[in-house]
Amino acid sequence: MKRRWKFVLAVGVFGVLIALVLVVVRPGLACPAAGYADLGDVELEFTSEPDSVAACFGDECTPQPVQRSDDGKWKVPQSYPYMPQDSDLHGNVRPGNVTAIRIMAARPSAAPIVSIMAIHSEPAEGGQFWSTCPGPTRYMPVQVP
Repeated sequence: MKRRWKFVLAVGVFGVLIALVLVVVRPGLACPAAGYADLGDVELEFTSEPDSVAACFGDECTPQPVQRSDDGKWKVPQSYPYMPQDSDLHGNVRPGNVTAIRIMAARPSAAPIVSIMAIHSEPAEGGQFWSTCPGPTRYMPVQVP
């Protein structure tokens, strides 16, 4: 009798494991082949307004002058001269895949800013980082002290 209960228990545990795998994995579910990249401008937000700003993407780049946009924001496009040309791309520094920005900014009554800042992303329009198939993301404004 003891052997029979062990067998029944083993079959039951195995059945529960199979059910969990089927519920969690959901066979046949595949993510679309579409890639999501934010190719828009990266916005810089300053705690004290600078007189001039220069920036570029990556750790080893030469900052180029940035013009304030019509809406009064400092936006850096993911294109040349802020992004290296195709033949000069290093590592993962590509449009839609930027993680750092080099900033030089002159301020009227404070020391100039010379810094490499991280660029963070967040889910955009219903996208989720931790879902089975992550959706589109967008770059968050870079907060410059």
